[in-house]
Amino acid sequence: MGEDMFHGCVCAVFDAALGFSSLFCLRKGESEPSFIHPNPNLFTFLSEKMRTLFIRKGSGFSSRTVITGDGYKKINEVGIPLEVAQRITFEERVSILNIHYLQKLVDENLCLTYKEGMSTYSLREGSKGHTYLKPGQIVHGGLWTGILFSSTDCQLPTSTPCKRLWYISMTTRVKINPLICGPLGADFDGDCVHLFYPQSLAAKAEVLELFSVEKQLLSSYSGNLNLQLSSDSLLSLKMLVKSFG
Repeated sequence: MGEDMFHGCVCAVFDAALGFSSLFCLRKGESEPSFIHPNPNLFTFLSEKMRTLFIRKGSGFSSRTVITGDGYKKINEVGIPLEVAQRITFEERVSILNIHYLQKLVDENLCLTYKEGMSTYSLREGSKGHTYLKPGQIVHGGLWTGILFSSTDCQLPTSTPCKRLWYISMTTRVKINPLICGPLGADFDGDCVHLFYPQSLAAKAEVLELFSVEKQLLSSYSGNLNLQLSSDSLLSLKMLVKSFG
């Protein structure tokens, strides 16, 4: 490459997550920096790295973000960033048992769309109180049920506990109880996690029966407890016992 291509180079950014340097250059007459890959082999390597770390583990009903600890929450709770909670939806089929509950959500503008047959209708565009649900319709609403919580560093069955959403985090990070870090093989030094949101009734039932935290307390390999006191949790317990001892 000629010297003119690198004219006006402003910065070189190192991405620790991917393990490579990204060179951004600002050429004459350009208002936005452009990414330069010196050779095709490097570009292919970086593209494959992106797919491996980010794209292949995601789906249309998943999210990825950094985790932080919150010792005041239960081990089966997870704090979801508000921006994620506003975009992720679940399917709920209307029946005679839940029609009044779902109708209330629709009237309060807490649902996004509903399906009738092959057609999908927006609930945000209609007037309040003018949409009446009928049994058999499918409503797309907010976070009402469990989610599948997966660590990117560990592939054991205990690394995908199903956790119920009980609160919304006003930050841009996922909050979990530090006790759950053991099975995930994670800590709070910048680790990222994937969260998957099962849609069908069969998927929800399978997740709750196989991956719920209550059913993952004991290891299927050794029979030992998966949730063990360590680091901050162990220190806090020692201080608590010392205070009341």
